[in-house]
Amino acid sequence: MKALLSFASALADPLRLRILALVQAHRCSLADLAAVLKESAESLASQVKHLVEAGLLKADAKHSDIRVKKKAAKVINELFERFRVSAKSDASLRADARHAKQHREAARAAAKAARKADRASKGKVKEKAKDKVAKTSDKPKPASVRKK
Repeated sequence: MKALLSFASALADPLRLRILALVQAHRCSLADLAAVLKESAESLASQVKHLVEAGLLKADAKHSDIRVKKKAAKVINELFERFRVSAKSDASLRADARHAKQHREAARAAAKAARKADRASKGKVKEKAKDKVAKTSDKPKPASVRKK
């Protein structure tokens, strides 16, 4: 009976339902949830903890990888379908889905820019090394090193 009460309690909060809907669509981190839901990380950490204790989510110690537990995924899907919990039927879930998409796109763009900058800096390092080699090979050799 305790497990059922914990499960029901976890689903009784609108913020926790929004978290479930987001994590169900995509694995994410606490920072991702905070950015999308516009809530503090501390508040979300306690909500995620509640969902983990209810057996609905899995999260690593730092909350950098939060996902729906495999055993709970089917139950969550059935409940969401039965009670029409979706982005189509709920304005807050629709807004969350839109914000999540924008957040993922911004994260991808930032990662792409970082990779590009990294490649450019590696290219500059290689060019500097080539220049250094070219400069040292252009210098006349001392008389003691010259071939006779």
